[in-house]
Amino acid sequence: VREEKYGYDSQETRQYFPYTAVKNGVLDTYADLFGLVFERATDIATWHPDVEAYRLRKSTSGQRGDGKGQILGVFYLDMHPRDDKYKHAAMFPMQTGLATGRLPIASLVCNFPNPTSGDALMEHQDVETFFHEFGHLLHQLLASRASFVNLGGIAVEWDFVEAPSQILEEWAWSHEVLARFAKHVKTGEVIPVSLVEKMGRSDEFGKGAETMRQLFFAAYSYFLHERDPAKVDLEAFSDEIFAKFSPYARVPGDRIYCNFGHLIGYSSAYYTYQWSLMIAKDLFGRFAKAGIMDRATAQAYADTILAPGGLKDSVDLVQDFLGRPFSLDAYRAWLSE
Repeated sequence: VREEKYGYDSQETRQYFPYTAVKNGVLDTYADLFGLVFERATDIATWHPDVEAYRLRKSTSGQRGDGKGQILGVFYLDMHPRDDKYKHAAMFPMQTGLATGRLPIASLVCNFPNPTSGDALMEHQDVETFFHEFGHLLHQLLASRASFVNLGGIAVEWDFVEAPSQILEEWAWSHEVLARFAKHVKTGEVIPVSLVEKMGRSDEFGKGAETMRQLFFAAYSYFLHERDPAKVDLEAFSDEIFAKFSPYARVPGDRIYCNFGHLIGYSSAYYTYQWSLMIAKDLFGRFAKAGIMDRATAQAYADTILAPGGLKDSVDLVQDFLGRPFSLDAYRAWLSE
């Protein structure tokens, strides 16, 4: 239905997203935007030949690639599938940076196609995932002002932790950004504006149902943790939450309580995805006005939203960046599109 209604073919889009070009494009985009240098560090040992290590530096000249600035952190890109590896996409903090000078270390773990086996063409949703997880990575690496580990990096309230990742998804939908690196693997043609617009219209399909699905997961995780674990009947509970919140009927034998992975780690706080999305939409409004690649706005974002880590309440971080309290307006407008 999506393809018929919008004329969008995801296989056509893949031709513009070979993995190596996407990786370099993401790094170059944020190097330019935030005045950073991503320096490949072949002298740092990794746990597998496919894993790449990088040093993150601040650009002293304001130009990408000058390689002379202060080292801000170290990160690893573990981006391709292999046996016995984590099967999804995530950013894993390995060491929190502190005001004492201790450097942050993090790893980005994904399962994107490996260029050793061909063109390694990516779906656009995987490109979006790359931008999302890179948002977590920048948050972890740029928040080193705290004196205590539990206030550094991504140690912010659960209500906010997904905002710095979800805002960076916006860059994956901008033709201005994609045109920097999305070129046809055979012809070298820059991705057309018309194709990016098709992608955007297609992504709107089923938005309401998907939002309801996300709210269902939020309700499931939240209300499950209100129940007495010694007494809860997981099957009956699942039937109850499906009936109240899901836009879809429950599939018999789904055992959702076993395959809902975010119950481990996110516990009762899955709601953060929609709440953080609301904040991310509001934050992005400043970029939308100034320009998606506006360096002054990006620097303000890095200084007020990312760098403090958990030193300030997130409501105050948003106030500092926007000059006002957060609002639901941008989220409502997005839902109504």
